Amino acid sequence: MRNMDAMGYNAEHSDPLYKHIPFYITLRHDHAFGLFYDTTYDCTFDFGCEIDNYFGDMVYFESKDPDLDYYFINGPLIEHVIEQYTKLTGHCPLAPKWTLGYLGSAMKYTDAANAQDMLKKFIDKCSKYSIECTGFHLSSGYSMNSTDGKRYVFVWDKQRVPSPPTIAENFHRAGMKILANIKPAMLTTHPYFNECRALFIQNDEQKQPDLSPFWGGLGAHLDFTNPKTVQWWKNQVIEKILKNGIDCTWNDNNEFNIRNSQAKCFHGQSIEGLRPIQTILMIKSSYDAQIQANPTVRPWLLTRAACAGAQRYAGTWTGDNRCSWHTLKYNIPMGLNLSLSGFPLIGHDVGGFAGEKPSLELFVRWIQNGIFHPRFCVHSWRPNQDDNCDDNSENSLWMYEDALPLIHDALYFRKHLHSYLYSLSHEAAITGHPIIRPTVYHFQFDEKCRDQSFEFLLGPWLLVASVYEENATNRTLYLPSGTKWYDFWTDQIYAGGQTITVAATLDIFPLFVREGALLPFQTDDGLEIRVYPFEGIGTSEFNLYDDDGETMDCYDESQGRFDLQTIRLLCNENHIQIDTFVIEGNETRLQWRFPLNEQRSYQVNQQE
Repeated sequence: MRNMDAMGYNAEHSDPLYKHIPFYITLRHDHAFGLFYDTTYDCTFDFGCEIDNYFGDMVYFESKDPDLDYYFINGPLIEHVIEQYTKLTGHCPLAPKWTLGYLGSAMKYTDAANAQDMLKKFIDKCSKYSIECTGFHLSSGYSMNSTDGKRYVFVWDKQRVPSPPTIAENFHRAGMKILANIKPAMLTTHPYFNECRALFIQNDEQKQPDLSPFWGGLGAHLDFTNPKTVQWWKNQVIEKILKNGIDCTWNDNNEFNIRNSQAKCFHGQSIEGLRPIQTILMIKSSYDAQIQANPTVRPWLLTRAACAGAQRYAGTWTGDNRCSWHTLKYNIPMGLNLSLSGFPLIGHDVGGFAGEKPSLELFVRWIQNGIFHPRFCVHSWRPNQDDNCDDNSENSLWMYEDALPLIHDALYFRKHLHSYLYSLSHEAAITGHPIIRPTVYHFQFDEKCRDQSFEFLLGPWLLVASVYEENATNRTLYLPSGTKWYDFWTDQIYAGGQTITVAATLDIFPLFVREGALLPFQTDDGLEIRVYPFEGIGTSEFNLYDDDGETMDCYDESQGRFDLQTIRLLCNENHIQIDTFVIEGNETRLQWRFPLNEQRSYQVNQQE
């Protein structure tokens, strides 16, 4: 395990990747426990490959750390393990509401010679095709020098981007926030390189910046264990990024994959064992800069590399994936593993970052999968295409006009789920619970769920069965036992514990709802709670959360500027009872919807 820049990785087999999180959960006789190895050194895991005649399969772990601490985290439920692990390593922040919308991105927009015009073109295309985009990732091309083609962090190229504040103003006017890409290393040709010599990780022998390959040539990494580096970085984020109207930072290429194990950090510490520490200190420096610049605004950051604890400051994604059906499939368990490792605010590059552009069918299926993830972002980089940045050179929602009706349907469905997603985000921030969950998370005693890697739950209620095979017209999946399941589209009820096959033509994304669900569903007429009653006796509840979606302290209980309401369902064979309880703030006005075939009488707060 080591932070690596693994662009175009094989989603099934490539290892290591971008993250360093030495934590896993296992089941022994239906009892869950976790092991967290508190080390930032390179380490090795080997699961189940070593066999002992007397003890069975064994897990092998090795670390270069000379002093290893580890934590045994008892369950007995997986949920309990996650709660204790995130108490130890930290909870994620509550994401601003806008981060739950469609997020735009593509490297060609900023790499183009006329980047400012191309960025305006993106905004215009969103308007033309009635696409609601809530945020845009400003790739590093804005810092690509027009003379030598090198990327220089914090240096705006004025030929590509004559007026950064104008870019920000254009996006804000269109209702979009902006994240700017920043990197923790400088090429030797960087305009700031010489003045920052003392801020870099040093070569032990020569007492000079330790040089290693970076994007575009040799460069040196900034040393975030040095307080002067942290202060310099924060000043740059504020002066060069935030004061130009940019809202957030996208902390990229921050694996610190320095091969010279003798390179020295502040106070003579070896880089060995400090690579993940450099990553988290960079993220925290950016986080602190955003708070310093805008103390009342809820900070949002994105990071590619991470270690245990980095979830306290930033969301993440699965890195620079490759466009293929294989990636679409295997990114699903990658995301679930990240979620179980304390990082609930995750997603994938929809459409694939590297490789050829997706076919119409693959792109639609990727979008239908992406809308059920906390971070839903379309991104790509195709340097083999021409510099004109036409719509065929990047993944864009309008690159296949014939697919637009299906894409609009998917985007609209995600908008329906916005209140549900936001309530789950609040739950994650308070408890550490993941937002997307493997089925075994809730169905630990169903052995078939332990091998169920390609279906997942969004929160407690929705079972998502994404289609990841080309030319598929149906989808076979296993329904976890111990409950019944409603087909979201037809309201047909299925018993759990069976494998079924359902229709999955390109206009259908298979989706099932757990019996007892209280599903918030935003409609044009207001917030609706879709009730999926137990067929017999049963109880369930859901906490519905809302606030202004952007201020720093509104979800602080001492401030009381949020609305929290518990909805409780009680069913028997003849009657359905729903009760709502205001925990904090104001009562949310709700509408109620039941399955078409539901015949029982019902009451809401004792009223028919």
